[in-house]
Amino acid sequence: MKLVLGIANFDRSYGLNNHLKKKNTNSILTKVKKKGIYEIDTAINYKKSNQIISKLNIKNFKINTKLPLIRYSENYKNEILNQINIFKIKLNINKINILMFHDRKQIYEKNFEQILNFTKILKKKKIISGYGFSVYNVNEFLKISELSNPDVIQIPLNLFDQRFINNKIKKIAKKKKIKLHARSVFLQGLLLNRFVKLNDNKSKKILTEYWNFILDSKCDPLQFNINFLLKQKFIDRFIVSFDNIVQIQRFYSCLNEKLSSRKINYDLLS
Repeated sequence: MKLVLGIANFDRSYGLNNHLKKKNTNSILTKVKKKGIYEIDTAINYKKSNQIISKLNIKNFKINTKLPLIRYSENYKNEILNQINIFKIKLNINKINILMFHDRKQIYEKNFEQILNFTKILKKKKIISGYGFSVYNVNEFLKISELSNPDVIQIPLNLFDQRFINNKIKKIAKKKKIKLHARSVFLQGLLLNRFVKLNDNKSKKILTEYWNFILDSKCDPLQFNINFLLKQKFIDRFIVSFDNIVQIQRFYSCLNEKLSSRKINYDLLS
């Protein structure tokens, strides 16, 4: 399983189950590097998280980031370059690894193909190593794959969101050599912590059924979810976040353990 460290949770206001303490951020980076994680996933709009990692040693990490919505205008090229340059200066890095379009409205923006072509030029000039998209549904994925052959498409994937687990997506990604990065793999911790409070009654009901299933199966929820992710061979990278060193150690312990041989139908949870 190849992993990318997501740092949105370095901003304490992010997420439903965020217990990260600022003092733990440096030790998290040190630990994941020892575990072989050398990619960080962030976004230009993650200002607090970026400010924190800018003060840490990220020299050996590849940085993947996302652009906010780029409106087409006479100055769109300068806007993109300015966003990139300001980001690199703030983080004290020489190059962006993967530059992604973050806003789902971007692909419907006027003259988007021109914006896209400029991104390809940035790759040719080695200002970035690759480009990609962060998508939210299958239709967005299909539209993007018709327009371009991006290096990376970031998709949501977890036990309750299995929309992208289909042969059409797999065939397109393989044919166009698109690397798929899965995010929201633990639903911001909701799939690991049964005591998170929710206001939405529908979500409460679904999660109650899920936790009853976990308890009846006598499974470790982390191991249960990791086992599901390991089955998704078409995914190139999984974006994960950690609040502390203990979580990292538990994660890798579960990677090395086998779930009960009893067959579990994950489709029932999707």
